[in-house]
Amino acid sequence: SLVEEIHRLYRAAGCDAVETNSFGCTRYKLEHFGLAALAEELARAAAAAARRVVGTEGYVLGSAGPTGVFPEPYGEEPPEAIRKVVMKVRVALLK
Repeated sequence: SLVEEIHRLYRAAGCDAVETNSFGCTRYKLEHFGLAALAEELARAAAAAARRVVGTEGYVLGSAGPTGVFPEPYGEEPPEAIRKVVMKVRVALLK
């Protein structure tokens, strides 16, 4: 895939770590594209792509933010709800 090729290029340039292509991979961000239900699946796929390239000779850095929403009292979302959404993505990146 294109993402894996980009990871390979970073490795070839000498990077010991690659970052997952999951920035903004939260239900909140993906709602705008009708993909909210796929947030965890997309995070797992991003981590798997990075792991395929890195193998056992490097590090995969998981990216989970931002959410694009503000917690109460600045926004409408309770802080605990935001935390749960971000934690679901973080856990998915570890699988």
